[in-house]
Amino acid sequence: MEKLKWEVIHEGDEEDGSPTMWRARISHPNARFLWINGKEKLYTVELDCFGQLVELKRCKSLANAKRWATRYAKKRAMKDDTNKEETN
Repeated sequence: MEKLKWEVIHEGDEEDGSPTMWRARISHPNARFLWINGKEKLYTVELDCFGQLVELKRCKSLANAKRWATRYAKKRAMKDDTNKEETN
């Protein structure tokens, strides 16, 4: 799996222009995006399941949130590949 490509979503920027929302496209049977929402030194990793955001993890830094999200996506991709092999 490649490294996730994070896109800044400027709709949620702070008044000073600082970003607070990022998203990355993932391979997941029930979702297309992982989101990171950052406010007051807390970064929440969320999974977008058909328009419903499900909180997965809270992190103290953006770097930690991105690292955790990448591991989560990699694990999900490996699990999906295993399931595909079992059904073939």
